[in-house]
Amino acid sequence: MQVSSQSSATQPEAILQWLQKEKLGEAASAAETREVALQERDLAVKEVEKLRNIVKRQRKDLKARMVEVSRAEAERKRMLYELSKKRFYLIDLMVLGFLQIGPSLTLEAKVQINGCFPPPTGGGVAEGFPKMKQHEEYARDEVLSLQRKAAELHAKIIKVKMWTNYTPTPTPTYPKTIDNKNLARKAWTVRVGSQKPNFVNHVDWGSLMPPLKYQGDTNLCWAYLIATCAEALDFIETGERISVDITIMIKSAKDTMSPDDTNLREDGFLAMTKGALYQQGWPPKGNLFAYSS
Repeated sequence: MQVSSQSSATQPEAILQWLQKEKLGEAASAAETREVALQERDLAVKEVEKLRNIVKRQRKDLKARMVEVSRAEAERKRMLYELSKKRFYLIDLMVLGFLQIGPSLTLEAKVQINGCFPPPTGGGVAEGFPKMKQHEEYARDEVLSLQRKAAELHAKIIKVKMWTNYTPTPTPTYPKTIDNKNLARKAWTVRVGSQKPNFVNHVDWGSLMPPLKYQGDTNLCWAYLIATCAEALDFIETGERISVDITIMIKSAKDTMSPDDTNLREDGFLAMTKGALYQQGWPPKGNLFAYSS
């Protein structure tokens, strides 16, 4: 009886101890599981932070690249604007300068501006330097000569103005030496029934130039065109509207020159025409091609 009581007393204790061990094992397992979960969470947070830093760095690099591209594009536009402004400024200087201060654009300036003035055929700027120098001297002498001839023809045309009614010849003839009377009749007409002549509302430069090109003197042709442009200014003041198509003049005049002298004579023509117009205060807004009043 005594042994059975001891065994019955120790059995609950064993069960209790076993239960305690089970609880401790479960607690340890739960703690371990929680520790593992915390470690995984920390790793996930670190990975997210790492990815976030990578995204921030990529965004920063992208913004820097965009700023760099924008700055490069702005610089490119600025350079193009400066180049175009310098180009048109120097062209205006060249055109306006002939009558006022002579050929002000030097050969060195032409060489410095790449693309504004194409080099002569057959070589680059350095190779064509002597030829450009020769063309520059030729242009200066020719422009001065054309100025004198234009002034002489202008004075003669003014003297032979027709202030009586007449009918222009349907097919006028042009002798070898330019006849100022025929030129005057070709340049303007009188209205039928009027007592005083008036300048025609439209000057047909295309029909004016071809008869002159067969005379063999290109300088006189150019001088006559310049003189007629200057003469037209006198009639603008009277209120008559004159429409001059300068492109037709240049296109017609190209038939009288060799390919090498095309740009040269265009520059000379624009120089004297624009210079004469600006000296007369026309056009008021400074537009070279706005000849219509």
